[in-house]
Amino acid sequence: MPLWRAKRNRAAETEAVEQRVSDIEKAPHGNLSLVTLLATDYLNHFVEIIMLIELLPEMPDLAEECRDWKPLTYEEHFAKSQIADRDLARQAYALVPERYRTPFEATSDKLHGLVQDYLEKILKALDGDDKARTTHLCLEAVYILNGHLQTLNGIIHGGEFVLDQKDIDQLVHTA
Repeated sequence: MPLWRAKRNRAAETEAVEQRVSDIEKAPHGNLSLVTLLATDYLNHFVEIIMLIELLPEMPDLAEECRDWKPLTYEEHFAKSQIADRDLARQAYALVPERYRTPFEATSDKLHGLVQDYLEKILKALDGDDKARTTHLCLEAVYILNGHLQTLNGIIHGGEFVLDQKDIDQLVHTA
């Protein structure tokens, strides 16, 4: 490809990216971080299941909703979302800088795994009518999951230094 054509293609790509970023800046609900290009609405995917787990010891009839919960990638979440800027969130995801995307995806994957592991243990205890174990596991799960959720929230808002669970635990124990 001639150099002039490559430069023209890069210029067109840059212009397209700049237009998409401009669209993001005008997003109607301010759901997207202008630093990371990630949307906070994705946190709701985890907040909902954490809330169900927290209520489960007192409301065991929520077990079916817990059983129905499935991990969703960022793109899957926004494909199902009803928020006004869902399409923009999906388009912006392609532009997320790697320094945010990598820890974001790793933390999301970790949270998905933790939720699934805890749900398996909690539902087994609940099915066995072990109320004490169910309550203990739910309390533990909420604590652990919220720590990771805060890490994910920090990444979405542009934090490049985030505490891992060991650091969070140490801070809680020394407070």
